[in-house]
Parts: sequence; C-alpha cells; structure tokens
Amino acid sequence: MVDILRVYPGTREFADNWARDSGPLMQILARKIANELKNAKHCAVYEPDLTRVWPSNDGTRESEVALFAQQNGWRLRFYKDGFCAIFDKAPSSG
Repeated sequence: MVDILRVYPGTREFADNWARDSGPLMQILARKIANELKNAKHCAVYEPDLTRVWPSNDGTRESEVALFAQQNGWRLRFYKDGFCAIFDKAPSSG
C-alpha cells in the first residue's frame, strides 16, 4: 500500500488529528462509499458532497481525501478539484 504521507507531503497534522476530527459527515460519506463499493467497482463523490466534508482550503484537500480513502481500505483513483473524487477498493497486497 502507498504511504500517503510520503506521496502527499504536509498531511502529518491531518493524520495526527484524524480520530479527533472525523465528524458525522465523514462517517456518513464513508458508509455511502462502502455501500456503493459492495456492488460497484468504483464510487464517484461529487463536489457538493466533497465540500461538506472538506471545504476548499489551502491546497491540502486532495491529500486529505487520499488519506481518508487509505484509512478506509480504499484508493483515491481520481481527483479533480471542483469536480469529483473517485474511490475504488485498494488492491490487496501480496
């Protein structure tokens, strides 16, 4: 599995605060993605939903979304700011 903190520098603070900062909206989104991935190969989350969980910020949003994916056992397959994020199941290691 990819080390998100190495690929996306500057996410250490986000990672350290993950447990404290994961609110209900993030948990709802995680359930939505998990349910979609039970029957589909990928799940697209569009800008309105992304903004609810990760408001536009100083450019760290993509790394935060990637970390969210990794911590839930998924992969951020595609991200375009202002449009969508596409998640899929992370490939099994081994």
